[in-house]
Amino acid sequence: MDNEFWISQSGSIDRLKIRESIGGGGKIFLAVGQLIARKGFDLFSNAWGRLPEQLKKDNRVVIVGSGEAERVLRGIAVEAGIPNILFVGQQEPCDLASFYAAADVLVFPSLVDVWGMVVNEAMACGVPVLASRYAGASQELIDGTGAGEVIDPLDEEAFSKALERWCSADLSTMRTRAREVIEGCNFNVTVNAIRRLIQDLTDK
Repeated sequence: MDNEFWISQSGSIDRLKIRESIGGGGKIFLAVGQLIARKGFDLFSNAWGRLPEQLKKDNRVVIVGSGEAERVLRGIAVEAGIPNILFVGQQEPCDLASFYAAADVLVFPSLVDVWGMVVNEAMACGVPVLASRYAGASQELIDGTGAGEVIDPLDEEAFSKALERWCSADLSTMRTRAREVIEGCNFNVTVNAIRRLIQDLTDK
């Protein structure tokens, strides 16, 4: 994990310009990953669909990635009445950094991930994370650190309530904490944490 790459890339980007190109006001909730079932994007979409109509109008969802579930996700967006959702496809790292720089929140709803490097990437760009309990990065980087919140994406009501809180929350402190936490998590720290998590799973 090259923290410096993401820090330098996000720092050189005109955040306001990118946000204007995405459109609208309010917060930008970003999700990044393969559009496949185990990544939980459908759970995110369903939880977002439960938000009050005004919050869905005022805030934005941006989904970065490609995969077989895209058609399903677009269908959910229509059925759930989600007006402000943008699918931008897979992005090269330099372009992905622009989306991280523009985002207010990374939503990471994965149902199974030994780690989840997008959490590292977002935090290096100063983005707090609403993270699934089913990923190693959530346990190591988010739980109890002040850099985000750990949720169960399978609990749709609780997931939606968390999204609702974050729509109106002041995230400035969490943005600062995200950077502070990731600065102490270099490549070796991440690898050792992954090894420890794999060993824990093997021992069970």
